[in-house]
Amino acid sequence: MNVENFEEIVKLVAERNSENKLIVAGVDPGSRKAAVAVLDDEGNILLTRKFSSSTRDLWVRKLKFYDFLKGVFEEIKVDFVFVERPFVYHNTRSTMVLAEFIGIVDAVCMELRLRPFQLSASQVKSLSVGKRVSKELAQSIIRGLYPEAKGFSSDEIDAVAVALAGMNVVKEALLFGR
Repeated sequence: MNVENFEEIVKLVAERNSENKLIVAGVDPGSRKAAVAVLDDEGNILLTRKFSSSTRDLWVRKLKFYDFLKGVFEEIKVDFVFVERPFVYHNTRSTMVLAEFIGIVDAVCMELRLRPFQLSASQVKSLSVGKRVSKELAQSIIRGLYPEAKGFSSDEIDAVAVALAGMNVVKEALLFGR
């Protein structure tokens, strides 16, 4: 599997208590809109949460995003956190701001002693729906897999895809570690 830090995931899977269900969070980061989805090892959606902030003050948005993530990760204990790696935009400032919000994911994970892993957009699509498809088709497939997702925002659907991709990485690590 061509996933960055896969060996570390194998090690973490081997170290955890196998009596409990695996819980994976997927984060679709953004500076104004973001979402988190949490799945169990059977692929059930345990929760989704949306983040939205219209304030122009970037520092305030970062603080709100930090509090949002910390609240989600304190609400439900997760074993693994996967984040969609930023796509490099032509607008350097947008890319840098998005990278700062991914840094906030890292900071929350550090505080809670979680290890975040990043997946590229193409990895998320291929690991969640099994093939390289457009973002719109991937969202449609996720909505088809999860009837409860029909009312989800596109950010929540993306977070479910990240969590599903992450769960597939963890399951592969579980098999690899045996």
